[in-house]
Amino acid sequence: MVKAMRNKNLIAAFIIAAITVTAFSCKDTGTSPTTKPFKDPREMTWTVDTLAVPSWAIQVLPKDLLVVSPTDVWLAVWVGHGQIYHYDGKSWTMSLDLGGGIFCLTKGTSNDVWAGGYSNTIYLGHYDESNWIRVNDMDITGEIQSMCTDPSGNIWACGWNGLIMKYNKIQWVADTIKISGFNQNNCYLYSVRYYDGKIYVFAQNSENTRFAYISGNIKNWTVMDTFPLTSSTDVIKWGTLGSFNGISGKLYSYGLGGIWQLGSSGWNQVYDSDGAIRNISGPSENYLIGVGAYNRIMFYGGNTWQNISNYLKITDPNVAFNNVWTDGNEIFIAGYSMNAKTIIWHGK
Repeated sequence: MVKAMRNKNLIAAFIIAAITVTAFSCKDTGTSPTTKPFKDPREMTWTVDTLAVPSWAIQVLPKDLLVVSPTDVWLAVWVGHGQIYHYDGKSWTMSLDLGGGIFCLTKGTSNDVWAGGYSNTIYLGHYDESNWIRVNDMDITGEIQSMCTDPSGNIWACGWNGLIMKYNKIQWVADTIKISGFNQNNCYLYSVRYYDGKIYVFAQNSENTRFAYISGNIKNWTVMDTFPLTSSTDVIKWGTLGSFNGISGKLYSYGLGGIWQLGSSGWNQVYDSDGAIRNISGPSENYLIGVGAYNRIMFYGGNTWQNISNYLKITDPNVAFNNVWTDGNEIFIAGYSMNAKTIIWHGK
């Protein structure tokens, strides 16, 4: 009975999460492994920056966070359309104002930053250290929801209708992932990551709430597993909101019910949550931070998961956290308050 009630709560939470979160986590860490000893976030000094709601908007909601370095930080937000802000270590300034949406960011091979979303058709653009340049030859209907960069410097992007794309540093190549039992028009690829020599893609069929994860390469995809999420007896096998593989070298997924790690025999749940985890980051499997709604900032230091939100001295009990990045020495967390302002916490 308890398990049935819990699963009903998770399914209800899924509806809320799907509305408020673009899934996600599509950023690349953009950093190399550090040799410094990791610093406990409870011992860090925390500062706060706020992106105020413009007079013509009703909200500023964070969508994706890319930290190239602590003095080179990019944040995609939603204000009724897409914007990208940049932090230079001192202040936040708007870098791009797009008549569409920006949902994901990743770093290229040099100092360029890539963004994905939609603007009439799919939006793919990159910042060349001075301007945002749109890829204008991609007349594809839909939205880009997730991006990543593989070790060879190829950029990967995925989104609606099973769309998966690869940029080989010369041109973009588009492909379609088809999954048996999924209506192609409702096949939503919500996260893409490189891991262990392959690309892993996570999919949801919004028509019947079925999930899948796929691995492979362009024109050669294999559906690894699927599961439904339509009743209280269904088992969540991996994260329903996004995935992460930073400098820890492990592949994680997160969403309703917590956090999972991919092992040799499949997905293993490493954190069991009564709500949704919206993003995770960490430099090691013994140093992870997962964030979610209702002041949920969960820190794993190698033993147990602990909520450390009280160390940030947050007075609003309903703050929702959408994004987190950490290299073990500094932390950036982006969230929003009930008055619809985006707030960025920086610990070091």
